[in-house]
Formats: sequence, structure tokens, C-alpha cells
Amino acid sequence: MIRFRSGLAVALLATAAAAEQPYPGAFIDRPLVLPPGMLQPHAGWELLGFRGGPTRNSIGFGAEVGVFRGFQIGASAVLTEAPDLGFDRVAARGLFELHPTAAVRVDTSIYRFLGAPEEYGYASGIGLSIKIPLVPGTLALISGRSFALPPIGRTEELHFADDLFTLDLNHSNVTTTLGIPVGLELQAIPQLSLLLRSGYRHGFGGGLYSEDWVPVGLDVLVNLAPVDLIASAELPGNLRGHTDIFVLRAAVQARF
Repeated sequence: MIRFRSGLAVALLATAAAAEQPYPGAFIDRPLVLPPGMLQPHAGWELLGFRGGPTRNSIGFGAEVGVFRGFQIGASAVLTEAPDLGFDRVAARGLFELHPTAAVRVDTSIYRFLGAPEEYGYASGIGLSIKIPLVPGTLALISGRSFALPPIGRTEELHFADDLFTLDLNHSNVTTTLGIPVGLELQAIPQLSLLLRSGYRHGFGGGLYSEDWVPVGLDVLVNLAPVDLIASAELPGNLRGHTDIFVLRAAVQARF
């Protein structure tokens, strides 16, 4: 009985100590899934444009919350800022931890067609977030982003590059993409992390639609506890010659 009580006391103390551990400031040390009860609101700005041509700006906001150990949910909304202010899409996301180094993500959204507010489409995707240490505390292999990840949307707007599989349904076409996002996360100093991203993606659908991408992206993440500042730049890398497209993003997130 004494041994049982001692073992129980040690287990309770260990659990309490784990629960009291602060959330890591260094991005590379953070778990893929938020701890239970932690709220992470975020807001961001995005520019999708063509070199020497028109641009499309949008603003977004949302939040994620840890529901229980190994499971988090989130919701977000995006408004177009230019060429006009209006509804763009609303999205929801769930994240399920498989292992401390891997988590399955499910994305879904309802979006508006450009130039036709009365028409709407539906997009969904399945992703796999991984973070495999190569040099503990300094370098890790990743699969797509796990910070300030933009909500999934229409295929032509490129809001799908971090999922393994996506499906886009609208009044004119059904589009599917399959991709393998890969990258490296470098924790330069405790407050600064760099994400180098690439991969390969193939899209296909009705009307003989077929596209291939090899994106190149860079994310700069700065921690000012409990606030994170995130900036990213990406060339989607369309292999059919649409090389003039670029994407810029800026986001801020906090934890409570």
C-alpha cells in the first residue's frame, strides 16, 4: 500500500510539473498542437500579385484553441481589401497529434468567386504537419507550415500549398491537388526562426485542367513573448510558365 501511494504521489507530481512547464518561446521547440485550454488568436495581411501587373490584397483573422491533449481546432475569416473590400472566405481547421513529431490536419472552407458575389465554392484538404529534429534545438525537417498557416481556399488563389490532398468544388469545375510539401526550420537564435519551404504539387480536374508547381518560400518568425511576428514571401513555381506570380504575407499571433 505504501509503495502504491508513493507511486501515485510521484505520478501526480510529475503530471503537475508537466502542466506547469511554460510554453516554449523558441519556435523549433514548440509542440505541433496547442496545450489544452491555450488560445492563440491571430491576424494577417496577404498580397497576391504579378510582377509589373495587378495585385490582390486581403486581411484575415481567427483563432486556434487546444481542446484536449493532442487535439486543437480553429476558425478564421478572410476579407478582400483590394480591389474592393468584401467577403472572401471562412474556414475551419482541426489538428490531431499522431506523435510529438507528427500531426494530421483537416482544412475546410467556403469561399466567394471573384467578381461574382452570388457564387460560392467549397474547398477542403488533408495535411500532415511534421517536425523531425536534425540538430536538436537548431534544425528540423518540416512538412509545410505550422505557424500562421493561411486558411485553405480556391485552387487558383494558391491557398493549399501545405496540404497533401485538396478538393475544390465550384460551379464551373472540380479541382484536386496532390502535393508533398517539404522544408527546413532553422532556429538561428532563441527569438528568431527561419523556414525554408519547397516541394512538389500536381493539380488536375475537369476541362483537362492540369498544373504542376515547385514552390519556393521563406518565412521569418520572431518571438516577442507572448506575441509572434511572422513574415513570408513565396514564389508558387508554376511549371507551365506562370513564373511572374508572387505572394507576400505578414501575420501576428499571441497566446493566452
